[in-house]
Amino acid sequence: MLTRFFCILIVGLLFHQPSSAQWNKDSLKSLEEVTIQSFKQKSTIQQLPYSIQVIKKSELEQNNARTLPESMMFLPGLMIQKSNHGGGSPFIRGLTGNQALIVVDGIRLNNSIFRYGPNQYMNLIEPDLVDRIEILKGSGAVQYGSDALTGVIHIASNQLSFSDHPKWNGRLNARYTNRNMEKSIRPSIGYQGKMFSIQASAGFKQFGDLIGGGTIGKQSPSGYNETSQHFKAMFNLGKGWLLKSAYQTLQQPDVPVFYKYVYENFKLNSSTPIHRSLGYVQLSKKFTSTIFDEIKFFASTQKIDEKRKLQKNGSSLLRTEEDVARTIGIGGELKNNISTSWRTNTGFDVYSDLINSARIDQSVADGSIKSLRGLYPDGARYQSISLYHLHHIKWKKVQIEAGTRYNRYKAIIQDTTLGKINISPNALIFQLGSSVELLKNLFVYGNISEGFRAPNIDDLGTLGIVDFRYEQPNYNLQPEKSLNTEIGLKYYNKRVQAEASVFRTGLRDLITRIKTTQKINGYDVYEKENIDKGYIKGLELSVTSNPNKHLLIKGNLTYLYGQSITRNEPLRRIPPLTCNLISAYTFGKNEIGISYTHADPQYRLAQGDKDDIRIGKNGTPGFNVVSMFSKFNFKHFTAHLYLNNITNTVYKTHGSGIYEMGRSITTSISFFL
Repeated sequence: MLTRFFCILIVGLLFHQPSSAQWNKDSLKSLEEVTIQSFKQKSTIQQLPYSIQVIKKSELEQNNARTLPESMMFLPGLMIQKSNHGGGSPFIRGLTGNQALIVVDGIRLNNSIFRYGPNQYMNLIEPDLVDRIEILKGSGAVQYGSDALTGVIHIASNQLSFSDHPKWNGRLNARYTNRNMEKSIRPSIGYQGKMFSIQASAGFKQFGDLIGGGTIGKQSPSGYNETSQHFKAMFNLGKGWLLKSAYQTLQQPDVPVFYKYVYENFKLNSSTPIHRSLGYVQLSKKFTSTIFDEIKFFASTQKIDEKRKLQKNGSSLLRTEEDVARTIGIGGELKNNISTSWRTNTGFDVYSDLINSARIDQSVADGSIKSLRGLYPDGARYQSISLYHLHHIKWKKVQIEAGTRYNRYKAIIQDTTLGKINISPNALIFQLGSSVELLKNLFVYGNISEGFRAPNIDDLGTLGIVDFRYEQPNYNLQPEKSLNTEIGLKYYNKRVQAEASVFRTGLRDLITRIKTTQKINGYDVYEKENIDKGYIKGLELSVTSNPNKHLLIKGNLTYLYGQSITRNEPLRRIPPLTCNLISAYTFGKNEIGISYTHADPQYRLAQGDKDDIRIGKNGTPGFNVVSMFSKFNFKHFTAHLYLNNITNTVYKTHGSGIYEMGRSITTSISFFL
């Protein structure tokens, strides 16, 4: 209780504004006006009537991001759960997995076999490629479609630019964490010309077994290796036409699921390998007329391929599973200027998934092989088509955001076990928000937004062991729905940026696993049904302050409360109260800083939490973690030094299956050409 009060007090003190003599324009380096792009129209963060968190590239470097999920570990309204060292599943205001949408450069990462609960797919995005992350909380479904029940994480890759004077550039990033917990290197090269620009890079990483704090020690097996490649190009086609293309690929050859070894008596349980690729082209044209602003088109192809090997101690049976999701997407959008204060977006997108799934059992004793049905029906297809229309109105001190989206889905499954399934769910949703500048720099806002999640192949066709249970399919499912309401305040000037909000997300027709009386291979059998109704409510507070030209202080606090009305118990996996503080001091081109993170214990548990071996009936203990960081800039290179968890605290986030890093040192060096 004392720690919680301390967090609130410190965050409150950040509102203190020094006299003008203590501050000068150098502070704008940290508190510059932030422009939001993921809302389909460029707008400043203080004007939008929604809660949005922005992470810039400089902040990704500051917070010691080993992986992309870890870069967002303790942001307001966000928690990262890790079942293994190679995982990292984002919780947006209490929901994760296929109930939280991830978008890369405007293209959906989520596919039709994203499962309920934590997954590892965000860890398949290389953090060095990320220019900025925008997290839309309590909104996003109208802009991007299904799965955005409580928000969207929009990831923008490194931006390219043109140059009147052609030039080459190069960079070499290298990182090392002591006790062999990380060795990584990433060279990149780029070219800027008047009509085109390109960038290419490759990454090679070795992550050793994770060493936890206190007496936890080495958590083995948890280490893994990773390679990645990236290419991006931009072409000026003339007359306002711009063409962008990109290709990203990342491979992890062997990622052990650590908690399976510890809690479920596995001799082998690993992704061997897991691979993700994304390729796309985007064509756009800027108009000079007063009515038409811009037209855009995109075409994309994605693939996520995961093979798993499973064997329990004392068993002669080695099981190999492989699931492949191939996704093709196309879309277009037209931006109009109705007037100087009224803009619109009208667009469509189409996505089509092809799912291949296989399972083989091999006897280690005699080498015999038996082919079985995969976790999902092999050859299943999942298609979606949607139309959306958005309005952006700014009149004097008032800004209004409104829009609607219609989505129609089609699942086609032909399965020897399940028979033929052909369903077509649909959803029509809306959003409406308004922001008013009450006083200079002080904005009050309110919004109401619908979200939905259409049942996917994971819901309709899962058959087999998932985590700690056995699932059987139910293909008579309907979309899940959410209704997000929020009111808040934003205060933005050159010295202080602050936001405070309270919100409630109503949830209905939730697809919930129901435990049956059956058991298969010692596992309880579950089936999914649209029976649950509940809500999540909470508050968020975040403040960034520049007391003077040298000092930057940031703090945030998040509280969530989730309840299942149907079951009259807490919703599953709701994160506890968290508080984060960062202070950085800049001298010349150098920087030193300290970060502090606090999380309350989470003892308020659903029955599903108590049954989850990663949580258990005793819940998750709270923790306090202190780390330090520094940056030193030289002519041709930059060096970062991180002192991780200097208190050597034993901790893990709620629902995680592995403890976080103990006391350690990470060094990072970037060379520029």
